[in-house]
Amino acid sequence: MSLGTNPGRLEDFYVIGKRIGKGAFSSVYEGKEKSTQQLFAIKAINKKHIKMKLVEREIAIMTKMRHASILFCKEVFENDSHIYFILELVRGGELYDKIVDHGEYTEEEAQEIILQILDAVEYLHQNGIAHRDLKPENILCATHVDPESNFRHEIIKVADFGLSKMFDREELMSQCGSPTYVAPEVLLSKGAYTSSVDLWAIGVITFVLLTGCFPFFEEGSNYTALYQKIIAVDYTFPEEPELSKEAQHFIKILLVKEPGKRATIPQCRQHPWLAPLVKRKEDEQKAKKSTSNGSIPNNNNNDVQ
Repeated sequence: MSLGTNPGRLEDFYVIGKRIGKGAFSSVYEGKEKSTQQLFAIKAINKKHIKMKLVEREIAIMTKMRHASILFCKEVFENDSHIYFILELVRGGELYDKIVDHGEYTEEEAQEIILQILDAVEYLHQNGIAHRDLKPENILCATHVDPESNFRHEIIKVADFGLSKMFDREELMSQCGSPTYVAPEVLLSKGAYTSSVDLWAIGVITFVLLTGCFPFFEEGSNYTALYQKIIAVDYTFPEEPELSKEAQHFIKILLVKEPGKRATIPQCRQHPWLAPLVKRKEDEQKAKKSTSNGSIPNNNNNDVQ
């Protein structure tokens, strides 16, 4: 049974260009669709090094998802040696590289990023999917820097669904994820866990964005000590940069050991650290709708100055 959603040959539909990325078992190339001249990223995965069941699941998930903050997968090809994902081309690179190259983000910059991640994760959860490996390395972004304020606007795309699972069909049981982002319940292995593991990861990502360091860290490969810290939720905020009380509290309500007491996505949106941005985005959407309908947006503050 072929895993490709397009039964044809890749070369008949796309011109394969230069390699733009490389992983342990895959390479990414720039590609151009022959019929439209549109550019895509072509991710080539060597079938020798992968579990086909996991790839089959990834294909099912990626070809189903349609969200502005989730990497778009147009189609999939397969031949005897490789599987090829035709993906949206994002030139900005990984969010992780942005943190390494430019340091921590301001709270206002981080709020924009976190809200986009929350929107993407909410969409996944509504469709019965847990990502299970959220981290800056799996988030692609395109950057626009405001020349006057130097504000970094990131348009993000959640990617890499290799460990994702449809929790509406299967229980979440296996230990997986990246060591510094994994939730306590995954490490404790006390039965099935929930999609709340993604909210824990968002808490870690928020900490990393704002401080440039990990909340849970051990030198070298001392994973036993690292996991003990995660299970004990043993972390402290650095003295520099100094975070607002609202930002610290936002992280604290996500880095909660008991999944049932961990903040939900609606609670994150309503939190004082994020709520003003949420309202501003909602007001912008309303204004756009009013303008597209030909009406003048209501402005209560219409006094002549």
